[in-house]
Amino acid sequence: MRLIQVLLNTVLGLYSYVLLFYCVMSWLPAVRQSPLGDLISRLTEPVLTPIRRVLSRYVRSGMFDWSPVAAFVLIYVLRSIISAL
Repeated sequence: MRLIQVLLNTVLGLYSYVLLFYCVMSWLPAVRQSPLGDLISRLTEPVLTPIRRVLSRYVRSGMFDWSPVAAFVLIYVLRSIISAL
């Protein structure tokens, strides 16, 4: 059981870094259009798209995308739950 906790915690931690890179990448069009940018987008969009769909019902954010912030909060909560088990 402990091995699974460590593994899940590590995967979520690594995904946090991928998500952070996605956020930084949004300010750098050259990186966003590179093969690395394509990979990062393919890794993050399956998580961010459903969050965007839910947030669009409740949050009027204009041009700011709150989905990465919500994903970071979700990752934090999941890591806290996993650590508490």
